[in-house]
Amino acid sequence: MNRRNFLKTVGATGGAIAIVGIPSIALAGGKWETITKESGVTVTNRREKNRQFPTFRGTGRVKGNIYDVLATIQDADRNKEWMHQCVGSNLLKQVDDKTRIVYNRTDAPWPVKDRDVTLRAKLDIITPGKEMKIRFRAIKTALKGPVADVVRMPVLEGHWYMVAMGEDKTLVEYQVNADPAGDLPAWLVEQVSKDLPLHTIRNLRKQVAKTKAAGDYADFVAKYKALQ
Repeated sequence: MNRRNFLKTVGATGGAIAIVGIPSIALAGGKWETITKESGVTVTNRREKNRQFPTFRGTGRVKGNIYDVLATIQDADRNKEWMHQCVGSNLLKQVDDKTRIVYNRTDAPWPVKDRDVTLRAKLDIITPGKEMKIRFRAIKTALKGPVADVVRMPVLEGHWYMVAMGEDKTLVEYQVNADPAGDLPAWLVEQVSKDLPLHTIRNLRKQVAKTKAAGDYADFVAKYKALQ
């Protein structure tokens, strides 16, 4: 889906965004359903065939240019400062300017064990300064061994999709399709599929504002503006 069609879809659905062209693990999924609209964030999900956990996504506008948003998302070592329920995050390897291998651990309420995952994330600059996507997928790697009393997720893929809405506003979509492994309480599945995208987008807004004011990513922004 190109930028024009993406924006037309946003307008037609009042903020809910159709699937952006990333291959899905489960192609036989159900229809997208709106779960909530809060604080300018729209959360939708869909049920996947033979999968306990639904695919979920959150969409909202973030104050900051597309490079400010990109820098914040790409800083894996600080993702735990703003990603909802994230209690561990770090860069394992910078493969090249656009590809990284990262680690993420998500907190779970007792007696459910925390989940973690190692991801390969790749940036696609679709239109410089206007449209970008970070696609991520769980991989096996010797860079991060098993963590005691934590369940390693066997399947997780998704994306961050960003579209510039002007000089200082970016439309952001966060989508995740995961198999957290093991049986989870139904209430927890419903809570996570709503709260994780909602609060992550809301927290992203605060993090972008904070890091921009501090000038934390000035060098990063300059570097990626030069990547055409």
